[in-house]
Amino acid sequence: RFVPFNGAIGARQMEWLRGELEEATRNNEKAIIMTHIPLDPKAASLKTVIWDYPEVTSMLGKYDCVSLVLAGHYHPGGYTVNGNGCHHLTIHGSLTHEHGSYGVVNVYGDRITLHGEGDLPSRSMTLH
Repeated sequence: RFVPFNGAIGARQMEWLRGELEEATRNNEKAIIMTHIPLDPKAASLKTVIWDYPEVTSMLGKYDCVSLVLAGHYHPGGYTVNGNGCHHLTIHGSLTHEHGSYGVVNVYGDRITLHGEGDLPSRSMTLH
C-alpha cells in the first residue's frame, strides 16, 4: 500500500509532537503541522501518506489545537477537513503543473488563507 520513500513519524517524533500539542493546548494556542509527506489519505492518496498515518491521525484527533496540516509530496494536491475541523491541505507539485504551484499562507484569528499562484488555487479555511 505504500511506496518505500514515504517513511514514518515513529515513536520518538510522535512523543515530541504530543508534547508540543499538549503545550499548545495548555497555552490556548492553535497549531499548524507542516510535513512533506501527507498525513491523511483523503488529502492525497493511500500510496503517498506516511506509513503510520493511522496512529498519527488518531493522536492528532485528541487535540483540538491542530488547525491545519500542510503537506506536499502528492503532486496533484488535495484537501479535506476531518471530524475535528482540522484542515489537511496538500500543495500541488510545482514540477508537474504548467504554471508552477506556490502561494502565501496567512493566519488570522478566525481563518487561515492561502493566496495561490500559478496553478495552485487560493482558499480560505475557517478555524474551529
